[in-house]
Amino acid sequence: MHKLKIIIKWLAVSIVFFGSFLYAAVFNTNSGWFIWYLSVLTLLFLLFLALLPLRRIQANIIGQAVFNRQTKEKLLVQLKSPPFFIYPLIEISLLTNHRSTPRFSLWRAKKVYFDLTDLPRGVYSQPILKVTSYDFLGLFNKKKQIRLLDQLIILPNENIKLAQLLEQQLFFKNVAVQARGDKSFDLKNVRAYESRDPLHEIDWKMSAHQQELVVKVFENEPKKEITILLVAKESPNFEHLLSGYFSLHQRLQHSFQRLNQPKQFIIAGNTIRSAVKIPDEIFANILATENPNLPTISGQQVYIFVEKKAFLEETWLKVLQKNNQVTLITLDKSQWSMTINQRVTTINSGVLTND
Repeated sequence: MHKLKIIIKWLAVSIVFFGSFLYAAVFNTNSGWFIWYLSVLTLLFLLFLALLPLRRIQANIIGQAVFNRQTKEKLLVQLKSPPFFIYPLIEISLLTNHRSTPRFSLWRAKKVYFDLTDLPRGVYSQPILKVTSYDFLGLFNKKKQIRLLDQLIILPNENIKLAQLLEQQLFFKNVAVQARGDKSFDLKNVRAYESRDPLHEIDWKMSAHQQELVVKVFENEPKKEITILLVAKESPNFEHLLSGYFSLHQRLQHSFQRLNQPKQFIIAGNTIRSAVKIPDEIFANILATENPNLPTISGQQVYIFVEKKAFLEETWLKVLQKNNQVTLITLDKSQWSMTINQRVTTINSGVLTND
């Protein structure tokens, strides 16, 4: 259909060009020659515009260059043409998703927005733009690929609602308790009651036995480092699992910083990457693997993001549970669950319900 339109346009231009020439040659009138000269100049002007080099166009990202998958935000790119160069009609698309902008004229500078909805997760170093130039009549067109002068990063999708829920249920309460230095459940001794002691700490059985009020003395539990582990096991739901882990990672950067809570994030894939804050480039490029390398962890509070418990090596999990407090966060299709001490809890529509 597109080629047919071009053929029809060329046919119409040819009729005007040769018709005006024949009219001028046969009747030799000023109006006839004027029309013919005008058609010649028009064709030459259109040809000149078509010959303008597209490689002279410069493109760079303005403002934000880091986005989440399926974002509604748009990439803003500024195009600059060389001095005195006018491109009457150009069309631009990102080579990675082939979504073209509407045609527009370019002179000096122009800001263009690109939809990133279908762009896969990853790091795009100097992404390629496909530029197509047209004349006013659509008789000539040419294409050129130019590179953006910046890096574009597409991160996993961020689920804020899930991150808030997991933070409150798994971390915030426990972290707040540890930050205040509250007592653990390990009873160390008893002592005589003093007026400043809270009533709930009185050991009533021991008080009855000793015929005087005594209170329980607990061991203060030191702050345990929190480790949040993602097992990058190859599976159809890996992107959803990664989205949940990434969402929690982004949210906890602020809440843990307020409470001065020691923590680390670990991604176990082909290699083991650990950091207090995982760089954006790692989240953008992480790939699931058939046999992820699992880390050795001891004396910590460990939260494991894995699609299924069966994905974990049984021996490794037993050793981990022996040396740490372990919580599994699993994903079955679109249903998130937590497993703490063999107790499974479902995360459902913002509410936690026991199975």
